[in-house]
Amino acid sequence: MNQNGLPVAMRTYLYDSYTMVLPTYNEQARVRRVIEYYQAFAPIIVIDNFSSDSTAEIARELGVKVIQYKNPGTIQTPEWMRHIASLVITDYFLMLSCSEFIPAALLQKFNEIATKRSADVVSCVRDSYTCGELIPLWGGKFAAIEARIERFFNRKGLDFDKIVIHGHFTPLQENRLLKLPRDRQYVIAHLRDFDAESHIKKMTEYARVEAQHRKSRERTLTCPKLAELFLREVLRFLHIGPTHWNMISLREVWARMVMHTLIYWLGWEDRSGMTIEHSREKSRQLWHTLALSQKDKGC
Repeated sequence: MNQNGLPVAMRTYLYDSYTMVLPTYNEQARVRRVIEYYQAFAPIIVIDNFSSDSTAEIARELGVKVIQYKNPGTIQTPEWMRHIASLVITDYFLMLSCSEFIPAALLQKFNEIATKRSADVVSCVRDSYTCGELIPLWGGKFAAIEARIERFFNRKGLDFDKIVIHGHFTPLQENRLLKLPRDRQYVIAHLRDFDAESHIKKMTEYARVEAQHRKSRERTLTCPKLAELFLREVLRFLHIGPTHWNMISLREVWARMVMHTLIYWLGWEDRSGMTIEHSREKSRQLWHTLALSQKDKGC
């Protein structure tokens, strides 16, 4: 159905061996270009996290099925992925992102894999661009560590129980993981929209989610581990060399350190009870004490 409730003409797709899943939340600035690029390749389902903007309306206008389903601030949880996998009718599905561009040759490769059922999880190289500039911190020729992500899955062969935030997706059978080489036609481009104000808001929310995730899995972020993460960010920055030292790459390192720090403090607050509720109660008690002291002075 389109936005007027009228039937959308049946589409034909290049590939019917997999379904594309596009998670969204307030993506009205990007969702149209994403759907218009991918919709010729395979069926798309938009999983919208109850956006407050026109994301869902734009998707429906373009003839795409929209399902509104809440996530806890991240899609990388066993529960969310299991539910989404249950919604697709094909065994194979591809997780899209409004911030990632997947080349047509890679989409074709996914079709070959699904048709032959030759793998259950596919690992791809990803290069990250911030403000249109390739940042070797997160992937590329000068990266300290090659950035790899998994976006293509056989829902019957994915190990849902091992899904964790910032972790890699793995198949139930180890030999069913396919690592594609760094080939230009197979590299996913991560296009990050970034400024300090928007990023600090995003990182604060993301840190809250990861802190809760760590608590539920008893993976406490300790002081030594926090120091290790800081050192890793510094070493990564030094590794890319003076040619790539600029304000954009430095801002990236700063943002990562802010995120790590927030995760640590949120975890500490939860364990120690030093939450906002604790602070409010202590302030209430102090207010009461101060008010009583004024009565003693005849006020």
